[in-house]
Amino acid sequence: MPPASRRCPRLVAALRVMRPKVPRLPCGVAMSKELCVLLLEDSPLDAELIRAELQRGGLPCRLRRVETRQQFLEELSTSPPDVILADYSLPAFDGLSALHLAREKCPELPFVFVSGSIGEDRATELVSDGPTDYVLKDRLARLAPAVLRSIRAAEERSARRRAEDALREANRQLRAALEELKATQAYLIQEERLKAIGQMASGIAHDFNNSLLPILGFSELLLRQEQRLDETVRARLRMIHTAASDAAAVVRRLADFCRPQEHEETFVAVDVNALVKEAVALTQPRWQGQAQGSGITIAVEQHTAVVPLIFGDAAELREALVNLLLNAVDAMPTGGTLTVGTGLSDGGVEVQVGDTGLGMSREVQSRCFEPFFTTKGGRGSGMGLTLVHGVVQRHGGQIRIASRPGLGTTFTLAFPVPTGQVRKEKSEPVAQTSGPPLHVLCVDDDPLVRAVVSGYLAEDGHTFDPVGGGEEALARFAPGRYDLVLLDRAMPEMSGDHLALQLRKVAPDQPIVMLTGFADLMRAEGTLPPGVDVLLRKPISPVEWRKALAGVPRRRPPAAGPAPPP
Repeated sequence: MPPASRRCPRLVAALRVMRPKVPRLPCGVAMSKELCVLLLEDSPLDAELIRAELQRGGLPCRLRRVETRQQFLEELSTSPPDVILADYSLPAFDGLSALHLAREKCPELPFVFVSGSIGEDRATELVSDGPTDYVLKDRLARLAPAVLRSIRAAEERSARRRAEDALREANRQLRAALEELKATQAYLIQEERLKAIGQMASGIAHDFNNSLLPILGFSELLLRQEQRLDETVRARLRMIHTAASDAAAVVRRLADFCRPQEHEETFVAVDVNALVKEAVALTQPRWQGQAQGSGITIAVEQHTAVVPLIFGDAAELREALVNLLLNAVDAMPTGGTLTVGTGLSDGGVEVQVGDTGLGMSREVQSRCFEPFFTTKGGRGSGMGLTLVHGVVQRHGGQIRIASRPGLGTTFTLAFPVPTGQVRKEKSEPVAQTSGPPLHVLCVDDDPLVRAVVSGYLAEDGHTFDPVGGGEEALARFAPGRYDLVLLDRAMPEMSGDHLALQLRKVAPDQPIVMLTGFADLMRAEGTLPPGVDVLLRKPISPVEWRKALAGVPRRRPPAAGPAPPP
């Protein structure tokens, strides 16, 4: 059906003047602002009719009429309207194309077809394609309610979208809060685990220190009789003593695990060439004995250059080199060549450990220093290279990797050289004795510890009574009988703390020394047992032992009655 303006222009003009006013919208609410309407219409007269119907319906409007696609896009882009009214068919454009463009540019914008060339059935189909509503030109009385309904529907959609966005944001924040809660829970669980591990580490450190004391003590006593030993035995004893000393340093760090560091690490001058030779010697059973036992051959090449001393912790650096050497052996399951060398580069000292083994991919190289990352399956803990990385960082150095799959791997450790002249720290001379001869009550439940301590005492001319527990010690003790009581802390039946208190009751001036694997932890926590004069750490070397005994006050109270039988 042709539009009204084309059917009878004069009749339409007369109706505009004579048509009675229709009541406002059924809701009784008029628009509080002027409506901006983009009208796609080729007939100026129909545009005026549409404007009149909107105003009559309580919708004052500012109409922007366009006829072409270009005009429509310009208006839509320049100043988006409140509503789009569109004829279905125009000479240069069509309403359906306008609908698609509007949905691309402004998806929420109300769109109403106002047309006389579309049937009821077709209009119903179009509504399902996206327009908000449709009005036939011969029923323009429906226009204002349809526009207002479309605007309100658009506002509701917009409000719903905002609510959905707010809900999504709330859900996102809730998920983030849940993730944060999970992370916090995981952190607290990890803290509890670390606390438990720290407590366990303290106990392990104590037991391990008890085991290390005989190794260090007897090897030290034997090394002091070097003239009676051949060179091979002396060399092996030195390696045993070095390995035990390094193990003691590891145990001290394990004990430190349950408490924060309270001071900066103190480094001394270290000869990296000597460390390399020691690390190679310490790992020889692995790259030679075990390798040959498995039917493979690993050749070791050492290339050391003249390099300056660096500041560091010899035990830590040696431990890092041992880890690298063992990793290199593991990387050559069918044999190969292990290369170790030192040199100078960019003013620093470098240590290189290389192998001709399996090599690493870029992905493995990027992750190899991560804790617990391993390519060895159940044979590895994933902590070796992490330890190496931590040691290098603590020494202010850098670590580089050169590796390709099938072509081996080379680790380069670069350490800064201290400015100025650095001299290797001289070890203090070992005192010949720990002072005047003493009569010592030695209380420890571990017979090996008692044997080592007895060896130290006998070598310096002291006399002693070794006992295995607190009850036996109380039975032997009498005021004035002993110059010194040496006791352990963790003992069955009666702890060293309790024994010290019991002894103080009997002899308030009795010098008491506690030798325990808990010494570092006790110092850090400030838990020196009452009644103990000196706290010593297991394992203890003869030098440390003599220093400690030399500082013990010599107080010998008068005897109170006859001493009990030994």
